[in-house]
Amino acid sequence: MTKLASSKQHGIVLVSTLLLLVVVIIMTVSMMRSFTVQEKVAGNFKEKQRALQVAESAEQSAEYWLSQNAGTQAGQCKSTVDGTAGQGQICSNPLDNAATLPWTTNGGTAAGVTTMLLKDMNVATASTSTQGTYAQQPQYYIYDLGAKGNGEVYQIDAVGFGGGSDGGNAGTSGSTTATAVVESYVEVTCTTGNAGSLNPCS
Repeated sequence: MTKLASSKQHGIVLVSTLLLLVVVIIMTVSMMRSFTVQEKVAGNFKEKQRALQVAESAEQSAEYWLSQNAGTQAGQCKSTVDGTAGQGQICSNPLDNAATLPWTTNGGTAAGVTTMLLKDMNVATASTSTQGTYAQQPQYYIYDLGAKGNGEVYQIDAVGFGGGSDGGNAGTSGSTTATAVVESYVEVTCTTGNAGSLNPCS
């Protein structure tokens, strides 16, 4: 009788140990999944912040260019120019929807988007897949809203792109899933000139 009782006790210990092992494995797998999700969330947040910062840089670049070139005549924007080279354009045609990418004007025609290339910015390509890259160059768009007082009011929209949602690695061609669009209004007042014209500060 003693041997039977001992055998039963050993069997209970084995079953208890296996159950405990299963519980530990389940907890470990759950923790690993939780860490993976948290890592992805942190990576997405970082890329969103990078997109916002580069969009704000493009917006500031547009505002500076506008302060130096407010006398530029507004016209139909249908081409892209290089903001890094000091180029720019003031558009008389508004964006269809600044929140919808890629930008379009006049119900779907190609927008005249000014591309602002940051000097120290790397864009992800097939041969570039490292942290610090961006999916695309930031862009801005300057729209002439019309005259106000002795000057002119302009709307500036800027968009920035992160490097992707995988913690900074943009991948072989970059990812535009992390984007940020910012908008500002600038009033340029002229001491002389013809407010309300296409060239208010001339």
